[in-house]
Amino acid sequence: MCIRLFYNQRSMAEMHTSSDHAGLLRRFLADRDMPCPVCRYNLRGLDSERCPECGAHLDIRVGSTDLRLGAWLTLLFSVGLPLGFFGIMTLAGLIIDLSRGYFSPLGLWIPIIVGCACFGPATVLVVRCRHALWATSPRRRWMAAMWGSLIAWLLAGVLISIATGAA
Repeated sequence: MCIRLFYNQRSMAEMHTSSDHAGLLRRFLADRDMPCPVCRYNLRGLDSERCPECGAHLDIRVGSTDLRLGAWLTLLFSVGLPLGFFGIMTLAGLIIDLSRGYFSPLGLWIPIIVGCACFGPATVLVVRCRHALWATSPRRRWMAAMWGSLIAWLLAGVLISIATGAA
């Protein structure tokens, strides 16, 4: 666990309603060398909720350095990379077809459009459901990442083979 200082954009009225916050911040900085998150000024012995150097409002929070993002990043990469591929293929195909003055056969476009339609929402789903994935056990996280990646890459492979077979 780590405790960090953050630049706070709340109004002064909100800051002064929390007197225990100011005391907690003062006690924390009484004997610690902590830099201001905005200007890097040493805040040791600070007696207010503002940095004396730059005037930034300060906030103290508890955070974790142990998020274990590996499984989530694997899953995000597995759905995001095919989305990028199909998105680039769509743009490249449109540019080529518009420069030639006619559109390619529909059989080429259907897998590309289906790829964008599948991997776009899948990427959004992985990003929006990340907290639910982080809340599970490491084994379940990696199982979800493994199966999600397998399905994503199989679908991408099938769609690419259909698109290249139709050309």
